[in-house]
Amino acid sequence: MDILLKNIMLADATGENVKVAAAKGGEFTGEIQTGAQAMESFPEAAAQICPDLAAVEAFLLCEGPGSMLGTRSASAFIASVAALTKAKIYTWDAMRAAAFAFAGANPGIAEFSIIAPSRKGFANLLNFSNGEIEFEREVEIAELGVLAHSGKRLLRQRKNVDAALAGMETVEFSLKEIFETAKARPELLEPRETPPDAKSLSKREYVKWKAQARI
Repeated sequence: MDILLKNIMLADATGENVKVAAAKGGEFTGEIQTGAQAMESFPEAAAQICPDLAAVEAFLLCEGPGSMLGTRSASAFIASVAALTKAKIYTWDAMRAAAFAFAGANPGIAEFSIIAPSRKGFANLLNFSNGEIEFEREVEIAELGVLAHSGKRLLRQRKNVDAALAGMETVEFSLKEIFETAKARPELLEPRETPPDAKSLSKREYVKWKAQARI
């Protein structure tokens, strides 16, 4: 993808650590992490990794699933800068990119599952088999034993997770690994015309608002 050859900034605020990185001409140039909340630390981290934000030609943002507040904070900052500089915005799915990064690093494992924390009692599940994603959706944690493949890996996004997930082997990928994965799998990047929202796999039922009768 030509966009990966330009002056780009990558950002992932879906987990406990805010990650930002830079690349130019198809070569990765650096990455930093901050443990502070994205709302507080993202602008400073972005300016640190890319001192001249006006020179950034494209922003690559992880849309989740993960921390919705962190993702939206990063999105608001990136979208504001891009609106002024006319930079392009692309997003990638955290679990899909992690699946292909894991598959690339472990060619001997043909079938596995990537699991990420979700709301109480639920987890996000992605099943991968023979080079392809079978499905990605939110499921009840109690169903993981039936739905997930035996090779389960928990995508590290939070310090504290449901007790049923706590003993699972974890995986975490640097932005350099995500960048290299995107070079091999450019279809993981999706162009955005509007500020990206945080991705959620939850299907929630909301009660329709009903106006109260006048007293």
